[in-house]
Amino acid sequence: MLDKLAKAGDIIAADAVTRAIAKLSETPVPAGVHVEATEGGVLLSGRHLRRRMLGDPQLRNFGK
Repeated sequence: MLDKLAKAGDIIAADAVTRAIAKLSETPVPAGVHVEATEGGVLLSGRHLRRRMLGDPQLRNFGK
């Protein structure tokens, strides 16, 4: 009885995740940082990225 409702919810949720990944992958980032959309999310890469995420507000707030 609720199978159709659950299936529709799964489709809506998958679409929302896809849109969120696309939006994050188009977010501007500082020079030297590369953003790539993957099936499971967004991949950020760059030199000394871990340290830069602490000091750069644009990276620290990425995804908000």
